[in-house]
Amino acid sequence: MARQRSVVGGGLTLLDEQYVAVDRITRHLEKTAHFTGFDVGLFYEAAAAHSPAPYPGAKRVYILRGGPGSGKSAVALELQRALGLKGREAVLASGSHAYTETLREIMLSTARRGQTADKRRAAVKLYRYFNSFSETPPDSIDVLICDEAHRMRRTSTYRWTPKELRDDDRPQATEVIKAAKVPIFLLDDHQSIRPDEVGTATYLKELAEDMGCAVEVTDLEGTFRAGGSKRYQRWVQQLLGLDASDPVAWRPDGKMTLAVADSPEQMEQFIRERHAKRATARITAGFCWPWSNPDGEQLVDDVHIGDWRRPWNVKPEHSVPDAPRSDLWSTDRRGVDQVGCVYTAQTFEYDWNGVIIGPDLLFRDGKFKVERSASCDPAFRGPIDDAIVTRCILNAYHVLLTRGVAGTLVYAVDPATHNELRRLIPGAIGMQHYDGAQPKLTAEGSQLPPAYRRRHG
Repeated sequence: MARQRSVVGGGLTLLDEQYVAVDRITRHLEKTAHFTGFDVGLFYEAAAAHSPAPYPGAKRVYILRGGPGSGKSAVALELQRALGLKGREAVLASGSHAYTETLREIMLSTARRGQTADKRRAAVKLYRYFNSFSETPPDSIDVLICDEAHRMRRTSTYRWTPKELRDDDRPQATEVIKAAKVPIFLLDDHQSIRPDEVGTATYLKELAEDMGCAVEVTDLEGTFRAGGSKRYQRWVQQLLGLDASDPVAWRPDGKMTLAVADSPEQMEQFIRERHAKRATARITAGFCWPWSNPDGEQLVDDVHIGDWRRPWNVKPEHSVPDAPRSDLWSTDRRGVDQVGCVYTAQTFEYDWNGVIIGPDLLFRDGKFKVERSASCDPAFRGPIDDAIVTRCILNAYHVLLTRGVAGTLVYAVDPATHNELRRLIPGAIGMQHYDGAQPKLTAEGSQLPPAYRRRHG
C-alpha cells in the first residue's frame, strides 16, 4: 500500500503510520477516561469515552521507535497540538538543549506586547528536560511526551545536583514514567551518543513493565529526510556495522545525492555555493579536535586538516558576536561559518550535509573500527568500557550522516578510509559549465531528489 500524507486538523502533514500513531494514542485517552480524565481524540467517540478502561488502574506507556527523519518529532508536536486544542496540557520533554531551547524560543516569539514574561513561564513549563522530574508528584502531568528519548540518561544526577538530592540508583526513566498519567517515548535505537545514555526501546519497555505498566511499541517506517530514501538509511547502518550486514556499495536511487569530496576545501566550496542559493547547508565532523573556549570575542580555529582550519560551533555556555548560539547553529544562516559537532547537529536537519570523518573511525579489514585514542570527546575520559565508547562513536557518525535532506558529502581524514569511501560511493564532486558561465561545483551521481528540485529549482 502506498504511504499517504495526511493533514491533521490544520496542523502538521503526517505520513500514514505517523497519523495512525497519533490517533491510536488519543483514542486510548478516550477509552481510559475514567483513569486519565480525557475525552479527546482525532476521531471522538462518545461511547468509547465512557466505556470501562481495558486496564483499570494500570498505566500504559507508548514507545514510538523510528530512524532518522521518520517523523518522531512531527508526531510529538502534533500530539501536543491536538491535545492543546482540546484544552488538555501535554508537556514535551527532551534531553537536547538545542531542541528544547529552540521550541521555547519559537513559543516566546509569539508573545504580544506585555505578554513576554507570561509566555516565557509557559514555555519553560511546556518544554522541559528529562532531568527535571525527580521531584514531580506522581501522575501530576496528564501527558508527558519524551522526544529524543534515546538521550534518556541512566540517572538524573549530574554535577550540580545538591548532595541531599543525589540518587544514583534511580533510573531517570522511572521518574518520567511516575510523573505522568500517560508517558510517551519517541526514540531511535542508534542515536545514543554519550556513555550514560540508555534510551533504547528494549531498555524502556523492560523498565516500564517492571513498574507494572502496559507497554505498546510502534515502529515508524516512513522518512522525510534523505529525499525519503529508506535505502540510504539502511546503507548508513550497514556502512557503520549497526546491523548484521556488511558494508555495501551505494546504489543511487534518485532520491538522495551521495558523493565523496576530494578535500575539506572542496567540501566547503560546495556547501557554500548551496548556501548562497538559499539552501540550508552545513559541515559537521567527528569529535577529533579540541573544542576551545572563545579567545575574547573570536572563535578558535580548532578543526584543522592540512592548511584548512575552521572553528567548531559556539559552546552552549558562551556567546560570540557574528556567530549563532549553539542551539541555533542549524537554523541560523551564520552557522555555515562553523563546523558543527554531533551534540549540536543531533535532532536537526538541513538540505546539504557535509560530514568529515575524523581519525576516530578507520576502515580496516572490510569494516569500520573505532580508534578511541583519536577522540577528543570529554565524555569518554575515565574508566569507560571500550565497547561503550565504540557504540557511542558509531552512533555519533550515524547521526551526522543522516542530517541531510537533499544530499550528503563525505570526506575522511585517514587516506585508507577515504579510498574505501571512494570504492563504496560512486558519486563525486566535479566542475561543470552552465551556458558559458564560470564553472560550478556539482555532485555527480544520482539525480537531485524531486522534493529538492521543487523547493529550490
